[in-house]
Amino acid sequence: MIRTNQRWHEMYYLLVLLWLLPLQAQAETIVKRMEVSNPRPFGHVIGDTLQQKINLELATPYLLDAGSLPEAGPVSRWLEMRAPFVRTRHSRGTTSYEILLTYQTFYLAERLESLTIPSLELSVGNGERVLPLRVPAWNFSLTPMAARGIGASVTASGLRPDHLPPGMPVRPHAYRITGLSVCLLGILLYLVYVRWGIPFLAQRKRPFAVTFRRLRKLERKPVTDARYRDALRSLHRAFNRTAGRTVLAGNLELFFIHHPEFASLRSPIETLFLQSRRAFFEPRQEPATGSDSLQELVQLCRRCRGLERGSV
Repeated sequence: MIRTNQRWHEMYYLLVLLWLLPLQAQAETIVKRMEVSNPRPFGHVIGDTLQQKINLELATPYLLDAGSLPEAGPVSRWLEMRAPFVRTRHSRGTTSYEILLTYQTFYLAERLESLTIPSLELSVGNGERVLPLRVPAWNFSLTPMAARGIGASVTASGLRPDHLPPGMPVRPHAYRITGLSVCLLGILLYLVYVRWGIPFLAQRKRPFAVTFRRLRKLERKPVTDARYRDALRSLHRAFNRTAGRTVLAGNLELFFIHHPEFASLRSPIETLFLQSRRAFFEPRQEPATGSDSLQELVQLCRRCRGLERGSV
């Protein structure tokens, strides 16, 4: 008979446990985070204020019941509570609360004593269900104003470590800083593009770079008088664009003064203008239309392109 009653008791406790497990899992789903930060538990005297901080994060649509917060006034004959301070913050899928509870003690201790702040019970709900949340009690030591007997009761072995500050979530701030940094980088790149353009694209649009690509295409085709004169015109246009005006054999010296980087090519450039005069203004003489002459123009354009880039 005793064994039968014991089995019934075991089955009863098992059923109660199975009934409580879903409730516990559901409570953990509703309460995403609950952190209680208490002040240091030592070094207090009469009249000190002690502040308890509660960080609570609830899943939507559950909210903290403001009526469950303690009211300002005396808690006991030696302890008084001030009006609670609550800061609420809503985010995607959660509601966060920062609750500050401030106590003031009026206990006149004659020796080092340990006192207890009683526990609290808060409530959260969604309009249909109410879930209780218990804030545990916590102890602290109260030191008398007079030093009598303190040295005998407090020893080095009774000292406690400093209270560590609570951790703060940094992931939302990291996402925000990363997003702002990307936006700032995009704005800077846009301003650089507006002011200076894209460097490698700007190089490709320089006069001798454009002319060099054109001459390379002409070089692949059979050399004729028309193509040779076309190559000469392209080179002259490159000199004109570089100088910002028309460059002729008579003002070539002025071009070298304003663009001294081309002075190292003075001799081949002067030869170019001489060949141009013969090709366009002395039709009786045969222009040099061989492949070697066109290659000389390509080589001169390549060297001018290098000076234009500043690489030579």
